[in-house]
Amino acid sequence: MTDEIKSVDEFVRWVFETPPTPGEVAFFRGHSNADKYKLQPFALRTKSARVAEPRKFRDLMIASPHDFREDKSTFERLSRMQHYSLPTRMLDTSTNPLIALWFACRSGAEKVGEVIRLTVVRDKVKYYDSDTVACLANLALLDDEVRQQINTDLDRDAFNKTIPVIKLLHFIKEDKPYFRDVIDPADIDRVLCVLGRHSHERVAAQSGAFLLFGRGAILPENGDADIAIRRIKIADGHKDKIIKQLDTLAINEGTAFCDIDRRAKYIASLN
Repeated sequence: MTDEIKSVDEFVRWVFETPPTPGEVAFFRGHSNADKYKLQPFALRTKSARVAEPRKFRDLMIASPHDFREDKSTFERLSRMQHYSLPTRMLDTSTNPLIALWFACRSGAEKVGEVIRLTVVRDKVKYYDSDTVACLANLALLDDEVRQQINTDLDRDAFNKTIPVIKLLHFIKEDKPYFRDVIDPADIDRVLCVLGRHSHERVAAQSGAFLLFGRGAILPENGDADIAIRRIKIADGHKDKIIKQLDTLAINEGTAFCDIDRRAKYIASLN
């Protein structure tokens, strides 16, 4: 197997070299700088980012309430915030490998890019309305001091009677009024692969899916028991060529974002 690619056709061959089994689902993520970017969401990278997470969430809700009027849950609001560059506890992925390749090549021509394939057993992929997704998404609304007080070493009954968990349940029930007062402590520090509703243009255009990180969850760079990881590098000096090849397949600034300003920028760049 090759460890780097120089063209779209080489990349497509890499994708098909070891396809997922019928019981697996593959997600793809592109990094324009393989040496810098890690599989860690912005909101969990530093203590200051964790502390700021619930404030930034609410500040954006206050500043742009109409942009969230169609969102039904905290997870959907987080996914919209993620696509508009607010630091969240999520990472973007795509079910379309060519979208990931475009993101890996769209900037940093002098940097080594990479595409990461994350493979998950189908039964472990969650949907936007999952109860487990609601538990992890609503951690974003808890003050970090409260989050750190959650004790996942307790048994389930004792865990759900603690004050930090009762506060978390309050937020969860705003999404799901029927939710029982039972959270599995083992879920709090998980990383989930989540398929969201394509409720806004960017998620739809990018065949978007997400990695949702629990309280202090870490996804090792080589994967874990639930998420298998495979990588391919972009050969030095070949990003611009690949971007041009992707354009012939209608993968470009205009189609990947769908915003009128991005489309205008793309059209203006044409000869």
